[in-house]
Amino acid sequence: MFYQLQLLREEVQALRGAVEEQQHRLDLLHREQQERYLGLDRRISALQSGVPTAAPSSRPVPPDPQPADTLPRTGGTEADAYRNAYAMIERGELDTAAAALEGVIEEFPNGQYTPNAFYWLGQLHRKAGELERARQSLVQVITLYPDHNKAPDALYNLGVVYAELGDAARARMYLGRVQQQHPESTAAGLARTYAANLP
Repeated sequence: MFYQLQLLREEVQALRGAVEEQQHRLDLLHREQQERYLGLDRRISALQSGVPTAAPSSRPVPPDPQPADTLPRTGGTEADAYRNAYAMIERGELDTAAAALEGVIEEFPNGQYTPNAFYWLGQLHRKAGELERARQSLVQVITLYPDHNKAPDALYNLGVVYAELGDAARARMYLGRVQQQHPESTAAGLARTYAANLP
């Protein structure tokens, strides 16, 4: 009896080790997928803006809804306001960038850059730890612009925000919506991995 108990203990220890190893591998995969996703987002944005892709950097490129050569470049335009706000993000001026993105939304509430402004505003709020404000901004993207190219990313990030708020049920709901509504998107793959790691 004692011998069988000893064997069971050893087996449980071995299984715990295997689980920890699998968890470590999942964490690595999640980080790799996140890096790939950001890299892909940068490359797509560069193609949309007509800028040749450079070596990967840690700073994302703002996604333009249409090629840069078709955008107005005179002062005071929506495109200029959005580019200016995004340049602030690249320079690390996050508080100023958030205020500038809010300005884009207020000045051009029905503009072509408004969904992008809501999305990046959500990302900035999340980075600042303002999860409720992040949630509100991301909800605007998926509610007002469900067909926009940022909708899958907004759904994924909304799931992450809910997880960080401690609401695992809603997190799973939004992560599931990404996979269901946008199964071919990069965000769907990230959502699948993230959901698998939720408690």
